[in-house]
Parts: sequence; structure tokens; C-alpha cells
Amino acid sequence: MLKVSVIVPVYNAEKHIDKCINSLINQSYGNLEIILVNDGSSDNSLNKLKNYMNNDNRIKVFNQKNKGAGSARNTGLKKSSGDFVTFLDADDCFAVDAIKNMLSVAEENTDIIIGGIRIYSTNMQIICKSIPSQNVWSEFKYTATAFKLYKRKFLVKNNILYNSYFCNEDLMFCLTAYSKTKNIKVCSTDDYYNYKNIESVTYSMKQNKKIFNVLPVIKNIYDNIDLSKYKNDSIQFFYIKTVVQNILMQLDNGNSSIINKMYLENYCWIEQKKIASKKIKLHWQKGETFSINLIVNMFIIVKKIKLSHYLIRLLKKFKVWRKV
Repeated sequence: MLKVSVIVPVYNAEKHIDKCINSLINQSYGNLEIILVNDGSSDNSLNKLKNYMNNDNRIKVFNQKNKGAGSARNTGLKKSSGDFVTFLDADDCFAVDAIKNMLSVAEENTDIIIGGIRIYSTNMQIICKSIPSQNVWSEFKYTATAFKLYKRKFLVKNNILYNSYFCNEDLMFCLTAYSKTKNIKVCSTDDYYNYKNIESVTYSMKQNKKIFNVLPVIKNIYDNIDLSKYKNDSIQFFYIKTVVQNILMQLDNGNSSIINKMYLENYCWIEQKKIASKKIKLHWQKGETFSINLIVNMFIIVKKIKLSHYLIRLLKKFKVWRKV
């Protein structure tokens, strides 16, 4: 049986960690290495982790100073010994057959398996389900940490690690990995359960009204990741989509003028790179959802007619329109 290392970064997660760890202990696939990395928690998380380790010999606990989730995942990677590795956030969990379902699609040369996700609100209602399709666009669509299996030797050989961005470190990690191989499979189940958490980095950023500009991230992708295996139109759409989704996330963090200025800066940078053509083109991406295709093209149109600030004002006012 293939051995799977599950890496969980833990920071002040004592309220959520039981559900997370129990979902791993109770997996129908038993050949697991459960790596829990305490990232400098100030609550009782570390003691909880040690208690679990004392009762299950598959569990390993590592402790480090607070350096962020990316650093904790890197620590877990370096300590792992499985044939495949995957990541689980401390406030999320796996369905009971998650690992078994993912491994069922693996072939001898498979380097990455992309799985689906369901997202729950804070009152435990399902917000959405997302299941990948076996097409190239899934590699641009599923760029969050959840839910992937990576062949460990593939990651080690290509020196693929998380970087230290405040946000979007998973975007760099996933795209770097995708760009290094064509041996990618998908699993058509939504076995990763993501729970909206008011103590998460994203929520904290909104509460603190902190503006995060995604431009350094997409510049780093452009400079350091070879995306030549993808079509230019899809690459351009990916960059615009990343910018637009970041704008939507920032709408409550600053005034319209600041956010619009950031959007124009990001847009102009993409246009200067002439990825698919001299000008950014309207493009309907096959494999993407209707709502994301619609909002991305709306942002392109309002930029061309110099009315992007009006769209941003409307979206700030009517939150229901932002659900993409």
C-alpha cells in the first residue's frame, strides 16, 4: 500500500483541531503518516497535539516558532516519508474516504492528483461544491492548498516549497508544481471540507482593513514559473482573474479610489507583458464557472471604457453581486 503523509500546520487552533485530526484518524485508508506542525501557538494547541500523538503511532508532532502556514508546511514536507503528501488546514477536515478516493485514480507515473472541495459557512451551511474536470484549465482553477496529492519524490526533485507571502503562497506552490509535469490526474469527489473561520488570515485581514496587493505575487509567477505548456489566452485570463478575485476580496478594506488605483496598476502591468496580444482581450474560458467568466469580462470592459471606478463602487455597495 502506498503511504500518504498528511501535513497540518497548526496555529492557535485548539477550538477546531479535534475535528481535523479525528477526520484523519478515522480515514478508511489507514496507511497514513499524520504530521502536525505547531507554528508557535500561544493557546493549548501543542498539548492537544501531543495527546493525540501518544494515542496513535501514525501521528508525529513538530514544534517551531511562529513563521506562518507556508513555513509550517515546509517543515512538514522535510519531515515526511510518504509516497504521496497532502495538506490539510487545522480548521478543515477530510471526508472519511478522501484519501482512498484520491489514490483510486493514481497511476504509476502520476505526480499530482487534484481533488474537489465543499465550502461551509460559519453556521455550517454548504456555500458551494467544486469538483475538478480532467482538463488543463483545472490547473489554473484549483490553485489553493486544498485538495491535492503530490508525489513526494517529485516535490523533492524539483525543490518545490512554499514561500513567505502573507497571502497567496499556495498559488505559487501549486502553479510551480503544475508547470513541472504533465502527469496530473483529477478525482471527481468533493472530499475536502473547508469551514469559514472568523479567526482565519483572510477574515483577520478584513477586520483590520488591510489592503493586500496581489501584484508582487503575479510578478513572481511571471518571472519564475514557466507557463509555456498553456495557451496564451488562458494565461492572460488567469492573470486577470487573479487580479479581479483579489479586488473582490479587498472591497471592504479600503475606499473605492484606492482599490480602483490598485486594479488599474495590476491591469496595466498585465497589458504591458503582451501575454496573448498587445491589448487584453475579452475571453470566455472553457472550464471556468459562468459567474467568474462574467465578472472577469465585466472588469475588462469597464477598464476599456474607463468606468472601472463605477463598477467597484457598485460592488462595494451590493455585496450579493460579489459571490463568484
